[in-house]
Amino acid sequence: MNGPVIQARMIAGGVHLHQRAVNVLERIPRQLPPDAALFTGRKEDLADVDRSWARAVGDGVGALLVVCGTAGVGKSALAVHWLRQHTDTFPDGHLYADLGGYSPGGPVQPQEVAGAFLRALGVDAASVPDALAERVALLRSITADRRIGVLLENPVSAAQVRTLALTGPGCATVVTARQALSGLAIDGARVHRLEPWRPETAVRLMERMLGQDRVSAEPAQALEVARLCGGLPLAVGVAGARLAARPRWPLARLAQALATDTERLQALALDEEHAVRPALDGSYRALPELQQRLYRLLGFSPLRWFDPPAAAAATGAEHCDGVEEHLDALVDASLLEELTDRYRFHDLVRVHAADCARREEPEPERAAALTRIIDFYLHTATRIESALTPSHRLLERDYQFATPVVLAFPDETTSLDWLDAQRPNLMAVLRYGAVNHRYGHTWRLAYAMWPLFLRRRYPDERLEAQTLALQAARAEGHRIAEGNLLTSLAGTLATAGRLREAAEYHRQALTVYEQLGDQRGLAQACNGLAKIHLELGELPEARHLFERARQLRAAIGYERGVYLSHQGLGRVASASGDTRSAAWHLRHAYRGLTRLSDRYDAAWSLALWAHTIAQRGQARRALRLLDRAQTMMHNAGSPYGQAGIHEIIGQIHQQTGDLVTAREHYTTAARLFAGINPHAETRLHARLTDLGGPHPESV
Repeated sequence: MNGPVIQARMIAGGVHLHQRAVNVLERIPRQLPPDAALFTGRKEDLADVDRSWARAVGDGVGALLVVCGTAGVGKSALAVHWLRQHTDTFPDGHLYADLGGYSPGGPVQPQEVAGAFLRALGVDAASVPDALAERVALLRSITADRRIGVLLENPVSAAQVRTLALTGPGCATVVTARQALSGLAIDGARVHRLEPWRPETAVRLMERMLGQDRVSAEPAQALEVARLCGGLPLAVGVAGARLAARPRWPLARLAQALATDTERLQALALDEEHAVRPALDGSYRALPELQQRLYRLLGFSPLRWFDPPAAAAATGAEHCDGVEEHLDALVDASLLEELTDRYRFHDLVRVHAADCARREEPEPERAAALTRIIDFYLHTATRIESALTPSHRLLERDYQFATPVVLAFPDETTSLDWLDAQRPNLMAVLRYGAVNHRYGHTWRLAYAMWPLFLRRRYPDERLEAQTLALQAARAEGHRIAEGNLLTSLAGTLATAGRLREAAEYHRQALTVYEQLGDQRGLAQACNGLAKIHLELGELPEARHLFERARQLRAAIGYERGVYLSHQGLGRVASASGDTRSAAWHLRHAYRGLTRLSDRYDAAWSLALWAHTIAQRGQARRALRLLDRAQTMMHNAGSPYGQAGIHEIIGQIHQQTGDLVTAREHYTTAARLFAGINPHAETRLHARLTDLGGPHPESV
């Protein structure tokens, strides 16, 4: 063969060939850092890297394996462990370079690394070319028939890796990076994203560091330390080292120190090399300014996760498109996790982002970002409230910022699904408002969540939200909001079977509305108190209060309220055995509410009317009406309402002797009520017991 051999992959710049002898000694470099003494877990991750290596061998090409993940997740430990496990696979040596992507001095030049690799492989210093292209060509030429493992850490870009990756079929270039380096996909790179440990793996490392007896003595505290470390091996290792140095410390003491977000990063530090904050600082400082600001503001927010509209609200951006690109960049930098349709922080990364916000973001801008987030959720929930419950009393809203991103909801189910999906964030924003004395935001947001609580219930969160909202309305001195929230909270307690407490809240609401001279509010409290008397079997009191509510509502022209009072009067008549009067009231309510496009309450009225028809011996007709009511309730997006209708259908089948079908509907109702209304779920289990046979949970 005449002349030098060049084997290169996309070398930028000119290639200059020099006919000179290259003196290559036979050296076998072993440059890898030491294996982690307490390497723990990662069996599945190692197996995945094995599979990637095997595919490369099968393809007859040099393997390019990228291990990416957030700072401190154990990328280097995994890569070193895998390469050392496969020392026999790479008999011609291991090469190592830290490419300095997060170094204060900046990244290392590929020319410098290529020269170091050549010298490590035995090339005489005088024979190492000056130009990068020539160094890379020589490096690939002399490694083409060798079996060498290379570890490249902390690259700044895909191009930096591409220049240095070995291409010989017996070689493997393993790259550890905080970003995904998606540009390497064109080179056939196989990417493995390393996730944090599960809590039990973190505890296993603590057992190895501290001794099993010490950890077993405080199992709950060990799990809490693991949780607060977020499963990051770096953090768990630092925590374990601190405890190992203080044998008299109980694990509970460190757990308590880690529990406060503002102190956690300080507690997870031994020195500059073994600390969480500097590791994350490197990733953060590498971001452009706009992405740094987004990182800070999202970390300081109370949101559990966020999508582009919420992120746009935090920054005050007018559109989602640019924000989504920045979110994706944070994912690439392993500072965010991307879920199906949303993003979230790893817990320790969130703590770091909030810490950056406190250190670098002026307090007025932090406060403004939080207000923009609250306004976004309040504005969107209010629009849904107005669309789904148009006659729900809409109290004034107070927005400090215009909402730049207005979401579109084509139908009721989509609107409810948004509220449902955003429920953790809505509750987080509401709790933040309550703790930080944003009273107006707190009660207004809870009030706007009414369609969600009406149709899909969530009793625990409904009770919490309305309790916090009532406290906020009272703190702000907003009497009308206080009255409305008293009646709402009373309804929540009644649903939970706490009828006496519910009645007391309704009476408090009556007092507030009487003092204000608020006829609509007074009617609402009367109607709610009537429902309590009905549940308690106190029918004369229920009839009197429903009628009083109907008259008050008729006097002020509140048409929907009139029909809801007719619904209540129909229920009282049905409970009294007056099925003719019950059918009249309920039919009247159904038709009126249908005309007003109140699909949810119209479906309830139709179902109750059908029940009275069945009581009068017309079961077949009743079941036809109930089938229509079930369709209406399904379209209204209310599993709670569907459960109630299934229960009524089950009762009718039980009365006609069709016990098999009755059981099917009772079982479905119990399943739908589970977690929504424990009181109703218990009632359904009692019905199933009366029928005989297994309960639904044992089927």
